[in-house]
Amino acid sequence: TNFSSSSTVFFNGPGCSSPCSINASGSSTQVSGQAVLAAGSFTVTVRNNTTGLTSNGRSLTVSAGTPTISNMTRSPNPPIHGQAFNFTITGTNYNTSNAEVFFIGPGCSTNTSCVVSGLTRTATQLSGAAVLAAGTFTVRVRNGPSGTQSNSLSFTVN
Repeated sequence: TNFSSSSTVFFNGPGCSSPCSINASGSSTQVSGQAVLAAGSFTVTVRNNTTGLTSNGRSLTVSAGTPTISNMTRSPNPPIHGQAFNFTITGTNYNTSNAEVFFIGPGCSTNTSCVVSGLTRTATQLSGAAVLAAGTFTVRVRNGPSGTQSNSLSFTVN
């Protein structure tokens, strides 16, 4: 309560170093506005622009959308069994702090047995290296160990 019809909402979390703010409108008990935020945990406060007072903070968790894979490049292509190969996966909705790439195929029977560590991450690209056995594999992405899995792409290791 005690908001003004012109308030400022602050978001402190990933990608909001200053913190991020939006102008909001509403009544003394409710304000509304629109913000575009990265995935992660935020503390949200509201400043009454009339009195200058700021509310206590509330937690807000923003989840990344379901990741999707649109393309995968490999070097060498095709990969050779037992030898490291580099890959880059392009898609959408990758969490830059915890997106994981995993392979299912020979020697990688579960979605936890062949998870790639040491990824370079952006919201649309994941890069890393892997060593796999010969055979056909599917690759998927998820945001964190319990995140929703993306679509899959298949490829062969010679």
